[in-house]
Amino acid sequence: ADNGGMTPMASAFSLAKDVTAAWVEEHNGLQDPAPCIINITDGYPSDDEFELISAANDIMKIVVPDGNSIIFNIHVSTVSNISKYEFPIDATLCSDESYRMLYELSSTITNDLADGIFLFSNRPLPDQEKLFVYNIDNVWDLYRYLHFAIEYAFHHNMFIEP
Repeated sequence: ADNGGMTPMASAFSLAKDVTAAWVEEHNGLQDPAPCIINITDGYPSDDEFELISAANDIMKIVVPDGNSIIFNIHVSTVSNISKYEFPIDATLCSDESYRMLYELSSTITNDLADGIFLFSNRPLPDQEKLFVYNIDNVWDLYRYLHFAIEYAFHHNMFIEP
């Protein structure tokens, strides 16, 4: 929807929380994967930050036998000559306050996620990195991240290289 250039991310996360909770009511068996929320944005939150943080934390607290729900934030940008960053381990690695907010709203990478990321990034990940990338400026990288998230969400530990 056209929001006049604004990014009502708190509203989007609140809706995602409701949809996730409703989905879990019907899909909470041993064979069901933990929900994976993928937030793709080219902007920064323009609405209530407290509501945004609360909704994201509530999503990550939703648990099924497979584990906690996860949030993967993907920030895309068309600005040239700007550094992209994949899976930061610390908020101080984020170049501005807006990225630090998205960092805090992202799930911590677990061992099974790290194994899957290694398959397409060819780099080992230390503990505590976040499921967050920013300043993605090309379709191929966006495809890779989406492919990873979808494979994780539907096959959990059965990754297919893009």
